Amino acid sequence: MISSNEVNKFIEEAYPGVDINFVFDFKRDAIYLDWIFQQFIAGELTGLKEGSALQKAPSLAEADFLAMQVQDEIRHAKMYRHLLTKLRRDYDYKPMKIPRLLIALVQPVSGRLWQEHVFLDKAVGEFWVLQLMLVMVVTTDDSKLKKTLLNIAKDEVQHIHFGETQTLQYTRQNRFYRYYLSGLYLRNDFAMQLLYRAIRLRFRKRKRKDLEELATIFFSSSRQRLHEQAARVLLVQPHMLNTFQKIFRIILSQGLFFLRMIFFGWRRSPSSV
Repeated sequence: MISSNEVNKFIEEAYPGVDINFVFDFKRDAIYLDWIFQQFIAGELTGLKEGSALQKAPSLAEADFLAMQVQDEIRHAKMYRHLLTKLRRDYDYKPMKIPRLLIALVQPVSGRLWQEHVFLDKAVGEFWVLQLMLVMVVTTDDSKLKKTLLNIAKDEVQHIHFGETQTLQYTRQNRFYRYYLSGLYLRNDFAMQLLYRAIRLRFRKRKRKDLEELATIFFSSSRQRLHEQAARVLLVQPHMLNTFQKIFRIILSQGLFFLRMIFFGWRRSPSSV
């Protein structure tokens, strides 16, 4: 756990580093806000699968953190559900469905390697969530929504910090994890690029150039910050590799991702240390 001052500093540094000349209008943009809240809820509900990761935790300290996170996810899901219910009650629109690619991306890796879990789910996955929250904060005039998002963001920062600290512990000790996790990172980065292009195309078809530009700002600024964060905990800079190196590393890491359960066993319960 980090202090409240450190949390606030993390959030301040994570804000988009560019001016965003856009403000959501609840009446005009209810369908898009609904879509974002759906994604938030889906992410929180997948977080409930943290329970299955408890027995995979290296020690009781990590298991204790996961138990706390499950409570966080339940509380966050309720808060988002309240916002979504109010939105659908106050405005008339037909909700959009979440893209399948996004559903696949938010699926947790709780039942696999602990190193995959803390890096992909927490250090990477929750960082994207935090970035989206902060973009929402600067693009809405609703003080209640701002307050709700910032309160949730403080919990997300703790989760991200836990994931980064755990990942760094393993990458410092073993070069294999630097290589393997960087390949998985590049895989996820490629998937996020595909998702961004699909979302941008959807906005273009709906003639919402303002939202298309907002999506570009969000993706570009968040991706750059995540590159910096990932390089710090992986002790390598996977985004600086050439195209051939990236492809080779993605293929090799993805192959290991499918085969690793043959080679790596699980503790059935966390150790007491």
